Formats: sequence, structure tokens, C-alpha cells
Amino acid sequence: RTSGIGFIMITLAFAQMFYYLFVSLKQYGGDDGLSISLRSNLVGLDMSAPLTLYYTSFACVLAVVVWTQHMVHAPFGMVLQACRMNERRMSALGFHTLRYKLSAYVLSCVIAGVAGFLYANLTGYASPAYLAWTVSGELIVMVVLGGMGTVLGPLVGALTLLGCEELLKGMTEHWPIILGPLIILVVLLARRGLFGLALDWDARHAQSKGQP
Repeated sequence: RTSGIGFIMITLAFAQMFYYLFVSLKQYGGDDGLSISLRSNLVGLDMSAPLTLYYTSFACVLAVVVWTQHMVHAPFGMVLQACRMNERRMSALGFHTLRYKLSAYVLSCVIAGVAGFLYANLTGYASPAYLAWTVSGELIVMVVLGGMGTVLGPLVGALTLLGCEELLKGMTEHWPIILGPLIILVVLLARRGLFGLALDWDARHAQSKGQP
């Protein structure tokens, strides 16, 4: 029933709590994690083949983007957008806003579960470190960097952040010192994220072309 920064902090706290729980479970490898010797076999697809895993992951990303775009314009998505703007008014109109927000949270957990399934097949390893608050924080940075309130924004943020990490890692071992200020700079200069900045530029470009 919390919202805003309180909801974010509680989510990160629960993630850290589960991290310490699984670190203490020695039957699952404890802090060392668990090695996965066999890959999954999804509807006849052998996930041990790199190309199969790549195309399966790409298909999942595409399906999530298309499905999310559809949900945004569906009645369910319209109610969520209205709740974001004025939740009290939506409650006064008779909408059970908690149910809508809880449904959105569960759906996002399903997507995260699919991503975890694919990542485990990629690395062949499952570690409690994935439950640390820093991992959840990195996902939040991706969303803010790409642009909140958009479908493609988080995808753009993830590609940008991971791409910058790989690029800077090849230059120096102190890459976080460079990446941190860059993220802060983007957040300060582009309040709507990189994708929002691109949309604003496109709108200004179209407006300038329409002027005599």
C-alpha cells in the first residue's frame, strides 16, 4: 500500500533480505551459488545452443514490447496511467486502484522471471548476488536513464547502460567513476530520459519543418 520512494525502498529491502536468506542456504551453494549443468529444453528448443538461446531471447523481448504496447492502450493500461496522474480521483470514481497496481506488479514479476530463466541458461549459474539491492538499483537506473512512462525507454536505458559498462571496462578498471557522473548528467539534462529526449527532438524537428 506504499507508493513513491517508500515503495522503492521497501522493494530493495525485501530483495536484500532474500539475498541474506539464500546466502545462508548451504544446500544451494550458499554464497558461491549453484552451477547448472543441464540447460532447459523449452518446447523442443535446446537452450544449450547459443544461437537458439539468442533467437529465443530476442523473440521474448519482442513479444514483451508488443504486449506492453498493447496493454498501455488497453483499458487496463489507461487506468494505470490515470492512477499515476491522480490516484485519489480514480478511487473516487470507483476504481480499485490497489488491484490494478498489484496486477501490474505481478505482471512485471512474470517478465522478470522469464528474464531470469533466460539468463540462467546463458550463464549456467545462479547466484544469490542476483538478489542484492544493487542489482535492483541497476534496473531502476536503466529505467530512469531510458525514460520512465514509455515502453521503449527501459529497453533503450538497458542497452545504453550495459553498452557503456562494456566500453568503459575495456578502458579502465575504475570505470564506475566515469559512468556515475555520465548518468547524473543525463538525468539532469534529460528529465524524460534518453528516449524522451529523442521524442522531444523529433517533435521539435517536425514542428520546424511545418513552419513556413
